[in-house]
Amino acid sequence: MDYYKATIRALLLFLSFTYAMAFKSSNISCPDAEREALVRFVGDFDKSAAGFSSWEGTDCCKWEGVECDGRTGHVVRLDIQKRRIAGSKINPSLLHLKQLRHLDLGSNDFASLSIPPWIGSFKKLNYLSLSFSYFCGVVPAQLGNLSRLQTLDLSGNNLTLSNADWLSQLTSLLHIDISYSSIENTSNCLQALNMLPLVQDIRLAYCKLDNLPQSLPYVNFTSLSLLDLSGALVWDFSNNSEVNSSLPEWLFRITSLQYLYLSYSKFTELIPSGIGNLTSLKVLELEFVDLDAGIPSSLSNLCELRTLYLTDSKINTQLDTFGELFSGCLQNSLRDLDLDFTSLSGNIPDWIGNLNNLSTLDLSGNSLSGSIPTFLCKLSTLQLLYFYHNNLNGNVPECLGSLSELKSLDLSFNALIGVISEYHFSNLTKLEIIDLTSNSLVLNLSHNWVPPFQLSDLVFRGCKLGPQFPSWLQTQKSLAYLDLSFTGISDSVPNWFWNSMTNLSTVNLANNELHGVIPNLIKFSDDTDLFIDLSSNFFEGPVPHFPSNTAQLYLSNNSFMGSIPDDIFQLMPNLSVLSLSMNKISGRIPVSICDSQLITRSISNNNLSGVLPNCQNNTQLEVLDLSNNNLSGGIPKWLCELPRFQSLHLRNSNLSGELPLSLRACKSLDTLDLGGNVFTGRIPIWLAELSSLKILSLKSNKLVGRIPTELSNLAGLLILDLANNNLSGPIPISFGNFMSMRTPLINIGSILNFSVYNYDENMILDIKRREDQYGSNLLSQMTILDLSRNSLSGHIPDELTNLLGLLVFDLSSNDLTGQVPSKIGDMMQLESLNLSRNKLSGAIPSSLSNLSFLDFLDLSYNNFSGRIPTGKQMDTFPDPNIYVGNQYLCGFPLNVSCTGNEGEAEGPTIGQVSHTPTVNGHAGSDFSANTDKNQKEILLLCLITIAGFAVGFWTITGVLLIDKRFRIWWFRYVDSLYDTLYVTSRVWFARLKKKEALLWFAGDFNLTAVDFSSWEGKNCCKWEGIECDDRTGHVVHLDLQWRGIVGNRIDPSLLRLKQLSYLDLSNNYFGSISIPLWIGSFKKLNYLNLSHSNFYGMVPDQLGNLSRLQILDLSDNLLTLSNANWLSRLTSLLHIDMCSFMIDDASNWLQALNMLPLVQDIRLQFCSFGNFPQSLPHVNFTSLSLLDLSYASFDDYSNNSKVNSSLPDWLFRITSLQYLYLTESGFTELIPSSIGNLASLKVLQLEYVILDAGIPSSLSNLCELRTLDLSYSTINSQLDAFEASFSGCLKNSLQELYLSLTSLSGNMPDWIGGLNNLNILDLSFNSLSGSIPTSFCKLSTLQVLYLYNNKLNGTVPECLGNLSEVKSLDLSSNSLVGVISEYHFSNLTELDYMDLNSNSLVLNLSYNWVPPFQLDYLDFGGCKLDPQFPSWLQTQKSLAHLDLSSTGISDSVPNWFWNSMTNLSTIYLANNELHGEIPNLIKFRADTDLFIDLSSNFFEGPVPRFPSNTAQLDLSSNSFMGPIPDDIFQLMPNLSALLLSRNRINGRIPMSICSSQLITRSISNNNLSGELPNCQNNTQLEVLDLSNNNLSGGIPEWLCESPQFQSLHLRGNSLSGELPSSLKTCKSLDTLDLGGNMFTGRIPIWLGELSSLKILSLKSNKFVGRIPTELSNLTALQILDLSNNNLSGPIPVSFGNFMSMRTPLTNIGFILNNSVYNYEENMILDIKGREDRYGNNLLSQITILDLSRNSLSGRIPDEITNLLGLLILDLSSNDLMGQVPSNIGNMMQLESLNLSRNKLSGAIPSSLSNLTFLDFLDLSYNNFSGRIPTGRQMDTFPDPNIYVGNQYLCGFPLSVRCTSNAGQAEGPTIGQLSRTPPTVNGRAGSDVSKKADENRREILLLCLITIAGFAVGFWTIIGVLLVRKTCRVWWFQYVDSLYDSLYVTSRVYYARLKKRMSKTNTIDG
Repeated sequence: MDYYKATIRALLLFLSFTYAMAFKSSNISCPDAEREALVRFVGDFDKSAAGFSSWEGTDCCKWEGVECDGRTGHVVRLDIQKRRIAGSKINPSLLHLKQLRHLDLGSNDFASLSIPPWIGSFKKLNYLSLSFSYFCGVVPAQLGNLSRLQTLDLSGNNLTLSNADWLSQLTSLLHIDISYSSIENTSNCLQALNMLPLVQDIRLAYCKLDNLPQSLPYVNFTSLSLLDLSGALVWDFSNNSEVNSSLPEWLFRITSLQYLYLSYSKFTELIPSGIGNLTSLKVLELEFVDLDAGIPSSLSNLCELRTLYLTDSKINTQLDTFGELFSGCLQNSLRDLDLDFTSLSGNIPDWIGNLNNLSTLDLSGNSLSGSIPTFLCKLSTLQLLYFYHNNLNGNVPECLGSLSELKSLDLSFNALIGVISEYHFSNLTKLEIIDLTSNSLVLNLSHNWVPPFQLSDLVFRGCKLGPQFPSWLQTQKSLAYLDLSFTGISDSVPNWFWNSMTNLSTVNLANNELHGVIPNLIKFSDDTDLFIDLSSNFFEGPVPHFPSNTAQLYLSNNSFMGSIPDDIFQLMPNLSVLSLSMNKISGRIPVSICDSQLITRSISNNNLSGVLPNCQNNTQLEVLDLSNNNLSGGIPKWLCELPRFQSLHLRNSNLSGELPLSLRACKSLDTLDLGGNVFTGRIPIWLAELSSLKILSLKSNKLVGRIPTELSNLAGLLILDLANNNLSGPIPISFGNFMSMRTPLINIGSILNFSVYNYDENMILDIKRREDQYGSNLLSQMTILDLSRNSLSGHIPDELTNLLGLLVFDLSSNDLTGQVPSKIGDMMQLESLNLSRNKLSGAIPSSLSNLSFLDFLDLSYNNFSGRIPTGKQMDTFPDPNIYVGNQYLCGFPLNVSCTGNEGEAEGPTIGQVSHTPTVNGHAGSDFSANTDKNQKEILLLCLITIAGFAVGFWTITGVLLIDKRFRIWWFRYVDSLYDTLYVTSRVWFARLKKKEALLWFAGDFNLTAVDFSSWEGKNCCKWEGIECDDRTGHVVHLDLQWRGIVGNRIDPSLLRLKQLSYLDLSNNYFGSISIPLWIGSFKKLNYLNLSHSNFYGMVPDQLGNLSRLQILDLSDNLLTLSNANWLSRLTSLLHIDMCSFMIDDASNWLQALNMLPLVQDIRLQFCSFGNFPQSLPHVNFTSLSLLDLSYASFDDYSNNSKVNSSLPDWLFRITSLQYLYLTESGFTELIPSSIGNLASLKVLQLEYVILDAGIPSSLSNLCELRTLDLSYSTINSQLDAFEASFSGCLKNSLQELYLSLTSLSGNMPDWIGGLNNLNILDLSFNSLSGSIPTSFCKLSTLQVLYLYNNKLNGTVPECLGNLSEVKSLDLSSNSLVGVISEYHFSNLTELDYMDLNSNSLVLNLSYNWVPPFQLDYLDFGGCKLDPQFPSWLQTQKSLAHLDLSSTGISDSVPNWFWNSMTNLSTIYLANNELHGEIPNLIKFRADTDLFIDLSSNFFEGPVPRFPSNTAQLDLSSNSFMGPIPDDIFQLMPNLSALLLSRNRINGRIPMSICSSQLITRSISNNNLSGELPNCQNNTQLEVLDLSNNNLSGGIPEWLCESPQFQSLHLRGNSLSGELPSSLKTCKSLDTLDLGGNMFTGRIPIWLGELSSLKILSLKSNKFVGRIPTELSNLTALQILDLSNNNLSGPIPVSFGNFMSMRTPLTNIGFILNNSVYNYEENMILDIKGREDRYGNNLLSQITILDLSRNSLSGRIPDEITNLLGLLILDLSSNDLMGQVPSNIGNMMQLESLNLSRNKLSGAIPSSLSNLTFLDFLDLSYNNFSGRIPTGRQMDTFPDPNIYVGNQYLCGFPLSVRCTSNAGQAEGPTIGQLSRTPPTVNGRAGSDVSKKADENRREILLLCLITIAGFAVGFWTIIGVLLVRKTCRVWWFQYVDSLYDSLYVTSRVYYARLKKRMSKTNTIDG
């Protein structure tokens, strides 16, 4: 009752309010003065045009755009934005509007009017907008009077802000927008804005700022939350030019800033490290900017950042380098990350998986490679995932299916492979858009699958889906866009598809094998245009009627029959494209086609008959294709009434008559194809006026007369076909002027001027005597002139040879006479030439040999005479029939010989033996009336209501009393109304209870933090996440996943939801609470998901009450399962996921699940089992198809330790199992013999496990197994041991076998060839040896074969060429030998990837071979090719990667390679003998970076210019000469690596190098001179090598501006001065090589701060003073060379602390911290008395300390002997004294020790004998004394010269004897050249003699053993060669090959030596 009282009270209040407002409105109107002011204001404009039609009447408050104060009537708001005002004056009458608070004149046109200063007089104005209204000039300072102004918008005008002091007076200002203005005093403007305490929003987008101040004395922007500098420019107004400026430092002290927009701006260093100070920042937009300087790691401090947009910005780096950047609190705050089209590369890094709250991830449009990582599956909040247009490969991780918030997924245009199963989509309940286009994916989705999502867009184009039509599509009620083209469906389309998919607007089912009849009643979307493509299927029956809103309809290439319905165009009035070609349609073309809006009509290749209908006023048509029908009559005149008519195809349509003059009006016509008809008369001259024509075909008609010369005016003509008519007269000379045929054709992409939907232009062309259909792509690349089969006469005009771009030239079957023009050889693009059946005479021009593309030639049946030309291309035509019928021809290939002089025929001609062939704003709540008045009104209302009730009651009662029929009807109506009200009230109360329950539930959470914003209103069924029963209104579905819920309690009020069947609380945070017991009370629940929600503790038994439950997901919590008996009561359970459980009693759990008859899917990944049962009494898993035990572990909880467990026997009795995943699980014996019982198994995955026990033979019983993946597992066995395992029916079922990195060895067994249906075989990265067996050739379905990185040898079987399905072949990094011929590739038509690198193969491929494949990746590096450059490469139009390095090519590179390989992006031709000059005009791929390596060849000429997208260029080790072009770096702006070393380049280094983006610059070993250029802001440089030139001056200070600078080589120049302190900042420097210059001064102490240094060489300079001890701080130093300077003082004791020299060196692989492109670090080192160049590999293994040739003094520090990893120690030529440290023998790695030419004394330490690697020793010219140590290594130094100049040494190998006790020398020293043996105690030295005798005996014995060994070895070899012929053949072939190799090497060396000598002579001369 209270409720009804409240309702009546509210109703009365509303009526009273309405009445009061009406009364008020009727009494208040605007003042007359203000109305007149508005009238005068608008009087300056055209009211009718400016939208002021409502400005009539006396009350201006009712005018549109005008608002008045409700109390006073004054105008307070004037909003006339977007009124199309056009005027040059604003009437100041507006000043009468004294109370105006809001003025908006935006988006009008005030014709460059200045802003009126009087606008500053509106004292009460708080809103002013003059935006986008064409105001101009200086902003008036009077605006500063608007002290109440809160919003000021002057954007989008041409305004200038000169003095902005007035801004500081706007003390109430909150928002200001002056975008698109010129601010001439930016500093003044900013200081003024800085004085505004309330300003929140400053927008300066696209402003010109004169000088952005880099500092502000005090930053007062305490309220500023938004700053927009998008597109802003720093501008020099005096010079009207842009200047560079960095972002100011003060900007990054505005800590209140939340939104920062810098997109399209051109500041330098857009993201400085100060960005980390903006701790309140939420949105940062940096689209379309240059970020080459990188993104600082301080960005990770932005703990509030939600959105980061870097779209289309230039980053150019690998994505994994941003790991530190996206760490810290940023990884928890970031929601949206957009990095699309930013030139990123590399793999997707791990750090992305740590962005815990990411909603949007867009990495599309980059060059990312590798597989999609599984850590992405941790991004539980992800909604949009875009990876399209990358180079991703591998499988799509199944765990992506756990991203339950995902709405849009686009993986299109990658190289993904593998199977997509239902598990990939299992939790994607919110998915709306999915696109997998252009991948190689197989969709394994069951026919009756029920997807968890409702899609709007579904694109599976090119994926494998069939053969059945997917029935699950009918569940997608929201689907609007569907593309299943090219998916292999072979089925009929079910009726439900046509009738129930009512939201579909785009349907593409093309290129499948769909069949059946399409019904006429189709129900697709009816509120938008329909696009339907059913082409290239097997549909049949009559042409169907489609819905009336169909816009484009493609039914071509099917089997539709019958006539085109007459009413089809009326039923589809919006149809713009109709394609019915290639069907069986007959009858006439209906006249109704004239009323249609068709743009494209294609009905070719049918059986249409009758004349073309006469259509008038049809102006939409662009394409008409009716070719290959049976039409009659002529061409109708109405066709050319169409202004955009482009393409007309009427070939083979039986049309007749003359060509109508109306065609002359078709000025837009591109294609005119009228061939194969019965047209008569002459070719009209006016055809030459159709200037857009590209294709003109009049072939096979009955045209007569001469060919009009005017046709040559068709400058765009590509194809002219007039063949098979009755044309006569000469060939017009003007035909040599066809402009599109005069130059080689560039691919114009499309014949049509623009793309007409997806219509494909096509033609039937007769080329090389074969008729074929050519599509648009091929047509755009062809030029044809065909005048054959006419009666043309006269000579062939010489002018025709100007058609240098012509490909096909056919003049056959005419009456032409005279000689063939001699310049015909200039037509270098010709591929086909047919001059047969004429009367041509004279000699065949020898220039035909120059036509290197010619592959069809016919000169038969003429009067040619003389010798047939030979050489080059002519030798490729061995068929004599092409010359038949020329009596006086002789020479090859005829059997007619020529005379010696005249070359005339002597014998019978071939014409005598051949047969002649034949020719073919509410108002507010301010109402306040007095109470008495209200009471009277209420009383009056009540009285009226009572009176009305009485009248109504007695009226109805009177009627009922009078008429019985009314009584009966009335009582029935009341009864029905009662029922309705009763049910409605019950439903309403039920909903109220449910609403209260839900609100009680949500009340436990913070509703502001949790996404419950929609939980408002009375009807909870409309709340987000809630669904109700349509009939009863009960809540049945509650989905709260991913709501950000944080709480430690779940209110049991949910129990009121008695009908709940679906409950999802996943991906929230419930604070480690236990799962509530009451959840088990939802009796009707069939879906329960509590995953990823931080539940903890035991799983409650009460869940067992959910007997209807089908899906249970408790995964990824901290749950324990101890007693699982409750599981057995879930009798409806289908899917259970307990991932990451701790299962105490697995036996109990397992027995419970075993009692469930319907369970299909059990997932136990990452579970920890206490006891895994090895047996079950009875296995009841009759429906189980998937079991996942991946990453399972077994724990002894009592001892807290891991235990082992084998796979249980019962598992292998689950015969229904189809998918078994055991990756990295802790089981032992992972594949027992009982595996063979799993007869239904389709996928077995066992990655990263140990399989030492092998693979049992019972595996062969798995007749359904499709995929076996053992990758990265340890097998440690020979592959042939598994023959039994892969026999039986397995060999017929297995399709994918992955065994990479499994430690397999042995030969390749034959059993692999028995795997009949294998698609993928991966045996890479093993130790397999032997040859590739021929049995592999039987794998006819093989598509991928990976055998790389093994030890295979032998030859490659020729029969591999039979594997016609192979797409990818990689045999690289083996030891294969032998010849690869064309037969190896004969049937590999699908091949697109081939890698044979790092083998010893010889490729015997003919010069003009035409491969059957189209490769995009080709690597023959290291194989032997012919010396000729392979001509067949020009056939590979898709080739993107080419490696022919080290292949023995000795030839010039043909022009076609530089000009026609337009898809190439990677070119390696290094280490060959290629020569000649490189042209400047090179046409490689233009849409990606180019990588070009032409090093180590004999190229010459000036340094060439390569395409602008070249990224890396290596031209080193050639003979390029001259200066480096000044413009080379502007022409190649993306160049990052340039290697020009070892050439003949001279001159100065051009200044333009400073503006380049070069990372690597290597121009060493040339003749460069002058000083190094002074480059600024060069932050990209990593390597600079200018060694061995003639440079002068000093080291410039700019070098260390690059934070990545790693390597500096300046050795061998004439640089001078002291080392600049700027080098101190090179903190990343690895190599500093300054040797061989004239540097002076002391060695700087700060060198010890360059902690990354590995190599430091200052040798051969003029340094003086002591060596700084601080150098020992260089802990990474491997090489220190300070030799040949004027250094003095002692050797620093601290040198014993060089950490990299203290331990034996491990091969670090690269000296540089990371691989810098293909630059190889190198050094000239003086080791063992010999200078040599050492490359990167050797440098990484060497440790050197060279202090020789200085004036060092003092002792050798004992600490030096701590350098146990030192290999080379050279202290020679110094003034060192004292003894050699006795511990020197501890330096066990020493290979070279030079202490010569010092003042060392004492005995030589005997520990030297321990140095087993020592092979160079020099102790000469010191003061050593005593006996020379003997034994071990010391005995290997027999040369006495290493001890020369030591007077008191004795013993071997000197001839000076030692005393028996003291070991002193008694005789003259070797320095005195004494030969007299010393005496001991007056006797002859018996000890010395004895020693000498022993030495002689040892030498004699050594000689005898050597002779015997030689004899045995010699006769063993000779014996074998005598016995076995095969050994002799092999030996002689080997010796012959070795001779060839040595001969070629020596000749190459000699040629290079000659070049260097000639270079030296030139310099000397």
